[in-house]
Amino acid sequence: RLQDGFRPDTEIMRRMMKVGFPAMVENLLMRVGVIIYAKMVNGLGTDAAAIHQVCMNIEALTFADMVKRDILPAVSDFAASLASAISAKRAVVPTMACRYECELFEKLSDLTDRAYAQVDRLESALSEVKARGGDALQTAQAYRDLVLSAMNELRATVDTMEPITSDEYWPYPTYADLMFSI
Repeated sequence: RLQDGFRPDTEIMRRMMKVGFPAMVENLLMRVGVIIYAKMVNGLGTDAAAIHQVCMNIEALTFADMVKRDILPAVSDFAASLASAISAKRAVVPTMACRYECELFEKLSDLTDRAYAQVDRLESALSEVKARGGDALQTAQAYRDLVLSAMNELRATVDTMEPITSDEYWPYPTYADLMFSI
């Protein structure tokens, strides 16, 4: 039951907006950018749209392969090294919390499970686009709606794994390596 004079806590609301508003704007701008990009490519004609679809197909297949063959095994190996560290510490001191290692292990395990499911979703999206058929515009829209969204979700998960996976395990140059090695 609400008490008389109920008012929301403005400080909590302000803090929520401080976190949520930028994320909402980023998501909105990404969606608008995808729509503008698709309209630009489709505006170039059916040849350009078809070439774009071929490139998106190659990119999606390559990305799925990179995640399955390189990224997931590397992150799993790093998680296994964390599990070994936890076991080694607890062998010496059985009551040791190992909070950092345990939390990182759990987070990486969750992320690898999520990425694994997202690779399946990406491959299913590619199959669905091929099965649909249709003209160049319909196929481009299917790539935008199905493949690109699946790639973006998988990319976000991989981007979350990268900075928390030890550099010695990560199979590719990091963003920092690419940015600062020029």
